[in-house]
Parts: sequence; structure tokens; C-alpha cells
Amino acid sequence: MKTMFSIAAGSFCLGLLLLVSPSYGLLEKTDTKAVLYQATHIVQGRVVQINTEWIDYNGIQLWSRVTIRVERQMKGEPVGSTLILMVRGGWVGGTYLEAEDIPRFDIGEELLLFLVGSSPEGTFKLINGYAGKLLVEQGKVMGGRIRVDDYVNAVLSDGPKALEELLHSIRRASAKVLAGTPQITGVSPSKRDGGRGLDVTITGENFGSQRGMGTVKFFGNIKSGGPGYYEPGGDYFSWSDTKIVCNVPIASSANDEYGWGVRVRNADGVESPDYLGFDVGFSVSPALE
Repeated sequence: MKTMFSIAAGSFCLGLLLLVSPSYGLLEKTDTKAVLYQATHIVQGRVVQINTEWIDYNGIQLWSRVTIRVERQMKGEPVGSTLILMVRGGWVGGTYLEAEDIPRFDIGEELLLFLVGSSPEGTFKLINGYAGKLLVEQGKVMGGRIRVDDYVNAVLSDGPKALEELLHSIRRASAKVLAGTPQITGVSPSKRDGGRGLDVTITGENFGSQRGMGTVKFFGNIKSGGPGYYEPGGDYFSWSDTKIVCNVPIASSANDEYGWGVRVRNADGVESPDYLGFDVGFSVSPALE
């Protein structure tokens, strides 16, 4: 069985100190909308190989060499049919060590990647952590809401302004739902850690007077099963037609900037559009349950 552990910069793991090199593998994490348009390379491709190893680079660190088969390139000097992306973290035996603010990569994923230059070793840097890696599903990103070309064009045309306008249009479209469909209007507080027994209050309408088989779903991108929606289990404290109080589950990573949301499904099986105004600050890894 494979397990996963989250590791942070400077944490002691497997008897070795994982030191952070801010100049290699990942640009400093800043505001998403203000940095994506600065990418020197934008590519769409598929993960075909991952090699993980301990590298002595300003101290011993665990790195993965992720080979991307390039299917389309939207910006930058030609990179050829494949490129190598270096990211901290990876598999050691049956254990996955995940570095803070750096996404996990799995073989077979189709991705839209925002990259910067190439290192002296000929590998690329992922820009802005999770924001630099978007999962592509049937030609769309942001949970199937935005066409790849529309997202890239927004980034290239006017950077932060155009991208923010595009995200707002998606939110407005999500708000147009049929009568009787659950609708989330707010989550309080707007940011919570996952898997730490912390509750949130979800407000809206048409949740149903009783929970029954109703659920709340938080998007997660770090669980070993890959991206998907995860539920709080039995940690529901109250449920009414307009308000739900529940815990934020382990492995959740909902985040407005990445299009990862929160949903409510009522007892009749009718599901709300994603609410994109909630952000998970940190989530405990499933292996630490």
C-alpha cells in the first residue's frame, strides 16, 4: 500500500534535512493572477515518466524529474517533443513525500503548465506552485469550466485583469441554476485548514430541511487517488434548508484561484454548482489520519 506524507521546507525526514533552494524548481509563491502571465513557456502535455532521487543541491533534497510529452506549446522558445520539470518531493518506496506548496504529479495526467526558462541543467521551473499546474479534462481546465485556449488567451492578453474577468464570468454562470437546486451563497470563515477538526458554516438555499443522504463535497488534489471531491464523513454538526455546519475534511484543497470549489448535494441527489469563495490554507495528509 502506498502512503503519503506532507513535508515542509526545513523538515527532518528519513534522517535527512530537506533544505529549500528558492532559485531552483519553483518560483517564489506570489499572487496567482499577477504572476501567470510572466511565464516564459506555456505548454499543454501529458506526464509520461517520473524519476525520484535524492539530490545534493545546496543540501540533500528529494526531487522528482517529471517528463512531459508536449502536445501543444502556446508561448516561449520551442521546447521539442518533451521537457523535464524538476519538482521537490516524490515517491520513496511506497511513501509519497509531498513538499509544501508544490503539486504532486502522476503518470498519465494531461496538464496545462506555466513555466519559467530552463535551469543550467536543462530543466524547467514550475511557476507559483499549484497555480502553475492545471489539470486538463476534455480540453478544459478549472474543473471543466474553462476551455484551455480561453484560459491561456486571458493570461496572455491582459494578465491579471483578463483572468479575473474570466473567473467572474464563470462564477456568474454558475449562479444561474434551476429552481430548487441547492445554491451556496457563502462559507464562513472563508479560509480553514483541512483535517484538523475545524468547522465551517455554509449558507445558501435548497439544502433540504434534513440531511438524509445529503453531503458536502470539498475539492481535493493531494490524496493518493488523485484529484476529486472529498466529504467530511460523519462530521456534520447541523443541517437545515439554508445552513450547514461541518468539518473541513482531510485532503481538501479548495481554492478560488485554481477553480477548486465546494458543493452541496441534497437528500434528493441534486447537486449545487461549485462555490469558489472558499480557500483551504493547509490540509493534513491522508497518511497522517
